[in-house]
Amino acid sequence: MKKRIMAAIVAMAMLLSALPMMGSAADTAQPQIPEPVTGTTDMLGGGGYVHIQLGDNSEFGVIYGTETNPNSIIILAKVNKYVGSVEAYDSNGAKLGAKNLKVGMLFAQRLDTLVEFNDSNQNGMFDYTGLLPYEGMWEHEPVYKKVSLDTAWERSEVTKTVDGDNTTWTFSLTAHNLTYIPLGNSQTIDEQVANETLDTLQFTFHLRADKIYVDNAMMPHFKLTMETYKGFMGKERYRVTHMERNMENVSGWKTVYGAKYDQYIEGWDFDPTNANPALLLVFHSIFAHYVPIGEALWIRQAMRNMGANGTAKYYTDSGKEQVNDTTAVDEQTANFRARQLRHRFIEVDDSWERVARFAWVSNVTVDGQEMQMYAQIQGGLRHTVIARGQVFTGFFLIGGLVYPGGNQIYHDPEVSGEALTDIGSVTNNPVRPGLLIVAAIGAIAIIGAGFYLYRKKKNSEFEDLAESALPEEKKY
Repeated sequence: MKKRIMAAIVAMAMLLSALPMMGSAADTAQPQIPEPVTGTTDMLGGGGYVHIQLGDNSEFGVIYGTETNPNSIIILAKVNKYVGSVEAYDSNGAKLGAKNLKVGMLFAQRLDTLVEFNDSNQNGMFDYTGLLPYEGMWEHEPVYKKVSLDTAWERSEVTKTVDGDNTTWTFSLTAHNLTYIPLGNSQTIDEQVANETLDTLQFTFHLRADKIYVDNAMMPHFKLTMETYKGFMGKERYRVTHMERNMENVSGWKTVYGAKYDQYIEGWDFDPTNANPALLLVFHSIFAHYVPIGEALWIRQAMRNMGANGTAKYYTDSGKEQVNDTTAVDEQTANFRARQLRHRFIEVDDSWERVARFAWVSNVTVDGQEMQMYAQIQGGLRHTVIARGQVFTGFFLIGGLVYPGGNQIYHDPEVSGEALTDIGSVTNNPVRPGLLIVAAIGAIAIIGAGFYLYRKKKNSEFEDLAESALPEEKKY
């Protein structure tokens, strides 16, 4: 499971870039969102895609398996967004330079597997301990069979609907006669349902995207004081003596996007011995940044200093829980226990704005009757992977949506997000001011992508950071 997900993610190169900060005000004329494009890709396992272009190197849409490249269904947002601004001054107060920092961000949700289980205690969730409900788990409730969504999907034509200022693009992905894979407690599958299949699985997507002009957005701003010194062979170098951090008003364009999808399951052959039949739709929610390996140490530290590395937030019986690339665990040490989600959403945000949201309604239609559905979460896995000169750093959540058993099951979750993608001006209006006296390497991390820096600072602090930045098995 880990190899498949991470090998697919490695194929995507999302490079960090830095853009000039102090320019003319942004054009406030409403930009046009282009029509969706279709084609094939090798991103995230590959297959076909329907994507809406959101700007340079930014897109939102759906990837799905085809006959030549079977795959599950992935809702994908790949966006270049602003994460902060930097100004640098020398010790006499003269300005050295200024930059906005812009980073590539990936949010994706993979619809992975359908699992039949017996909801023995009728609490609306599949109680198990482990990473997935069929790989090295400790089952607390009987599990019978699964259907992988890694298949070839038939896509309908993309249709357009305009309602005032709102435009929606709709299409369906459908698969028929999906093969059951027996699991632990399937006592009758060989005898009675070996030749049976899941009749129909269909996801109808409603994509939308828009650009909204904002003039009161808040973004972190860093003011650095730097001094020069003589480095190797007398060459002049910069080093940071201290740094101020505050929040500033910015104006510009925010990209808002979303995908509501109607999921329809018809003809699941529940095991005759299953007294409390239920289905778990397993999903993986992936959040990450992709950066060049030469700048990875600076950027990773910078993102953490700015609170921009992304944090997933959700509520269980234990209250509010949070996962990011620091608090998530490695697969080798994971000991996840399924917990029911008490609020109907999972959000990912940084220190100043929401960047992604997965939400659902609690009612599901089963054989024409309104019934209650639930969602559950296992936890978050941290990953750092080096490939093709890039460093992927982030995390993914494992969770699932639980439906009561029936012949026809209909539900409509939604994935959405937003990002500040075009800035016209920065207003000097700080809130939360504070002076952070930091070590030089901490400040170097902030400005590494912004303007001049030498790449090899020979001191023990940098070497310690370099040694601890990547897992042992990833070093080379």
